[in-house]
Amino acid sequence: MPYEYPPTDAARSSEHAETDVVPPMRMQNVVTKLDVSKDKINLDDLVQSVPMFEMANTFPAAIARTSYPKAVFLVFSSGKVVCTGALTLEDGENAIYAHIDTLTRYGVPGINVTNTAVCNIVTAAHCNFSLNLMDLHNNIPCRSSYDADRFPGASFKVRELLPPELKECAESVCITLFLSGACTMQGVKTERDAAMIWEYFFTTHILPRKGCTENTSSRQPHVYPIHQEEEDIQNAIDSILADQTDTPRHMHKNKRRKPNRTNTAIEGY
Repeated sequence: MPYEYPPTDAARSSEHAETDVVPPMRMQNVVTKLDVSKDKINLDDLVQSVPMFEMANTFPAAIARTSYPKAVFLVFSSGKVVCTGALTLEDGENAIYAHIDTLTRYGVPGINVTNTAVCNIVTAAHCNFSLNLMDLHNNIPCRSSYDADRFPGASFKVRELLPPELKECAESVCITLFLSGACTMQGVKTERDAAMIWEYFFTTHILPRKGCTENTSSRQPHVYPIHQEEEDIQNAIDSILADQTDTPRHMHKNKRRKPNRTNTAIEGY
């Protein structure tokens, strides 16, 4: 076998510099909300009159899908619409125009588009190095959740970490990191905000801890503090019910409803 020479100092420094570059965030999903009618829409009539629409199985909405641009159009009886699945802002706009044109051509009454707004953009990036999720979870000073037995990623609510000029656009921003270096962000409303928040979070909190293999924080490891509030609220409800009915608390806990996992983009419709 030919002898393999060890990498030179120049090669090492070049490789190190490449990993220090902020990886670009690319859009994966654009969610847009709008109103198409001030009047109630009869979904059964809509599905029967417009061939491309069908009723959803899990929530009361009519669904239409397009392959180019790829998007899903959800129409609710209140006249509100959610367009999701588009890869770019332009694709989202084109999908909305295409569906509105279809509704108009098939004679759906009262179509009038108002209050169009992007409510969520999902982006993704990939670091050129692996991440120590437990170290990041225990050392980044914000609300975070990490439990490898439940989900292979660590999620961070980053608003409290950001400078004042970025906090206004990061009310519900959540960044999820994976061991391989893959990263996703959701909750932003513009591509520019996503780029600025990601650059700040990467350079301030991820890059300084690159290569950390041990947990050096005095902070005690904890599991799913983001969802701990839900558990505390449910425990308080159980306590109130037990005090009012003199029923053992464990009997109420057995009747807990499963948490609603409906996409936040369509809640409230």
